[in-house]
Amino acid sequence: MSTQPGPPTGRVHATPQGRQLIIERTFRASIEEVWAGLTEPERVARWYGTIDGDQLPGQTIMITMTAEEGAPCEPARIIECDPPNRFLIETAGMGEPWRLHVELGEANGVTTMTFTHALADALDAAEIGPGWEFYADRHNAVFEGNAMPDWAADRYQELLGPHYEDRRIHHTTPEVDAYIAGVPDRRRPALERLRALCVETLGGYEELLDYGMPGYRRVGDEIEVAFASQARYISIYIMRKDVLDRYRAALTTRDVGKGCIRYANPDKIDYDVVRSILVASAAATGPIC
Repeated sequence: MSTQPGPPTGRVHATPQGRQLIIERTFRASIEEVWAGLTEPERVARWYGTIDGDQLPGQTIMITMTAEEGAPCEPARIIECDPPNRFLIETAGMGEPWRLHVELGEANGVTTMTFTHALADALDAAEIGPGWEFYADRHNAVFEGNAMPDWAADRYQELLGPHYEDRRIHHTTPEVDAYIAGVPDRRRPALERLRALCVETLGGYEELLDYGMPGYRRVGDEIEVAFASQARYISIYIMRKDVLDRYRAALTTRDVGKGCIRYANPDKIDYDVVRSILVASAAATGPIC
């Protein structure tokens, strides 16, 4: 009997080029073993589909998905293939072609697989995400020798759809693009990195330019997070005081006000701490104060 689905491992990340659906899985195995499970036709047929054709850059292969009864044979063009590190393919998709990228990395006997689907505007992450979790679980089941999950019986869409619904990322805005483009060169990389952190961690929020600075809020709600390039500082505003208070001990060497962290030197921004604060803000409920 399958114990799937487990907790979802995917997220939706907004970039200037559009949204990306990203799923990560880890394996206590060598990078070569994981690569083989993802690319050798006999193995791939057990969890994804049959492959016909040469898996070489520039070639088109034909794939028939084995988990979906009556699935047609569809073409997939191999754009990049760098064993055992990464491959990039483009499939027929629904409407626009789907670009699918897999990257592997090994450290201390553990291989991490990062799967990225570049989402077209018309694609709903809440519908697409559970499907990729399902196939990632099928791959894991074959790799680990566990029971194969069942899409309907294990209720993938019902159980995992809300995870991706909550994490739909609204597109970044041209007003914030212009704001960041207009700051001094010395500060621009720091603001770009802060923006990327906000977009990555604040799933379901809107990005907007408010009071002359980039801000983030839940749809229809008040601003919770903002940042700005000011005369002497880069300032990060955290409107949930209880969240900021939890991290004051990690910011003792910084200039921290009631709801603001100020950095005179962009190189001194504590990005790991900022990420933790943003994640805690996104998880918080109740009034903003």
